[in-house]
Amino acid sequence: MRKRFSILHAAIVLALAATAGRPGLADEGAAHPLFSAEPPSPEALAFLRDAYLPALAANDIQQALALTDMRGFRQYLLDVRMREVKANMPDMTPEQERELSAFYQTNNLAPANLAAIVGDSLVQGRYTGLKWESASFAPAPEPLQGYAVQVGATDPSGRHQSVLVGIKQLGDQWAVAPEIPMDISFRVAAARKAGMADIPMPEPVAALATAFWNACKEGDPETAYSLFGPDYRSRIPLLGFLGIYQELVDRIGLPENWTPGPCRPLPGDRIGIGLDVSGAKGKTAAIMTFRKMGQTWVLDEAQFRPPSAANRSAAAQSRAHAAANAAAAPGGAPVVEAPAGADDPESAFPAFSGPEQPVGPE
Repeated sequence: MRKRFSILHAAIVLALAATAGRPGLADEGAAHPLFSAEPPSPEALAFLRDAYLPALAANDIQQALALTDMRGFRQYLLDVRMREVKANMPDMTPEQERELSAFYQTNNLAPANLAAIVGDSLVQGRYTGLKWESASFAPAPEPLQGYAVQVGATDPSGRHQSVLVGIKQLGDQWAVAPEIPMDISFRVAAARKAGMADIPMPEPVAALATAFWNACKEGDPETAYSLFGPDYRSRIPLLGFLGIYQELVDRIGLPENWTPGPCRPLPGDRIGIGLDVSGAKGKTAAIMTFRKMGQTWVLDEAQFRPPSAANRSAAAQSRAHAAANAAAAPGGAPVVEAPAGADDPESAFPAFSGPEQPVGPE
């Protein structure tokens, strides 16, 4: 049993540390739907900005743990471990299963032990002195509840980095959910192990992308909008897309050149590509997804974001995003995320007040 304990302990520390404040998993993009700067609620943003992130920056580990839903994390780890054991021991009796579950709960996953493990991961994250600048949100991978938050920050030396945090709502308050970034780390690791390869871009998809960017280049957003499929048009009216297009032009000028990155398959008869797009005033990263409807391809989604703080190319981002997408469950929703970053860091963190009471671990 002690061997199992040490393995589980190491797995927890490594998975949490992989999402902590250094370039890596959070920068690569994880198994999530599209990230958006729009928080799920003002209170969620306030919880991060006014409570949890300041505790990390101040190296107040105890306060950070008090704001973490340790009970939910404990249940997640127990479920994961028991699934692994039952997969390796299919003949396990119900009595043996109950005994092993009780052992984990009273030893490996005892509240004090688990708090120490999470605290270790926060120390390894080296959050002290970080200046939090921006945040983008996406629903957690199913069946988990809550949101993944990609936070942009600058350390005391001025180096930019991205940190992945999980949050969820408990009643009227918000709490940190460590199981969300851990689950993402598992998905990314599985995708890397699978060694997903690029696929040739289908000619109809290449033609559709070229038609879209040609229309944008010629100052014809109406034609570009007409290339989207019905799902996109039902969510975003023409007037909304015109605003998105104008923001892009204001930022980089009319698009003049676009370079596609790798093309990867996505769940639901979709294909995703990342692009580097440049204009007279600057450049940006873009992600586009395409859906096959019968024998026809339609543009399913297009997101434009400034380059990340690390100035990685859209091609590099696309590789990581697509690898994570491939790890999602078959038949699930597409899980492409937009690159991190914002022109005005303060716009991502408007002034909201934090929760009146911290959320405790038990």
